[in-house]
Amino acid sequence: MRYYNFFEKKISASESKFPWLVYEINNTIVGYTCSSPWKPRPVYKYTAEIPIHLRHDIVVKEIGTILYQELITQLRLLNFNVLIEGITLPPCAILHEKIGF
Repeated sequence: MRYYNFFEKKISASESKFPWLVYEINNTIVGYTCSSPWKPRPVYKYTAEIPIHLRHDIVVKEIGTILYQELITQLRLLNFNVLIEGITLPPCAILHEKIGF
């Protein structure tokens, strides 16, 4: 249950217009993605950072794709037009290329 407390605190502290998505398998969190402001300046009002975190010990294909596609859909409905994510590991690059980054 400590993960749920972590997410409750993070989600409560985030700005309400920025969605969070959590993926569970058998009541276990295996991945999440969220969105947050890119920069505080007004010119970046519709720009969001969208990190994704997936458990490396549970290999289920498409979790990252499912999470990102839904997050991007929600952000587009909120009129966000620039989405930014940093890529740190080679498997991340594959996911981001698949999504269109």
